[in-house]
Amino acid sequence: MSKTRYLVALVAVLLATGTLSARADTIEQMLIAAGFNPEPANAAADLQTLPPREVVERAPQTATGAPPAYVYADPDGCGCVYVGGPVQYEKYQQLSAQAGRVVGD
Repeated sequence: MSKTRYLVALVAVLLATGTLSARADTIEQMLIAAGFNPEPANAAADLQTLPPREVVERAPQTATGAPPAYVYADPDGCGCVYVGGPVQYEKYQQLSAQAGRVVGD
């Protein structure tokens, strides 16, 4: 079983048994399970300019050809931002749907 399938299965089992709650830390757990990386905020401005506890899309960098990035600011928890790409965001959406959450774009 691949690592991704294992993590998805583990989250699904935990959700089914009621071990995970609907609290904010569950969102962070799903982001990590989807492959998002927690990174230190570049500056306090990162945490002030990004909406807290909401996944938002950063535009692709046309100069480098980089795809869009998805970021989630966690000012109250780790004081960091979770960063992922389109693949990680799609996995997060799948986990969120399994958990019965509404995922904002």
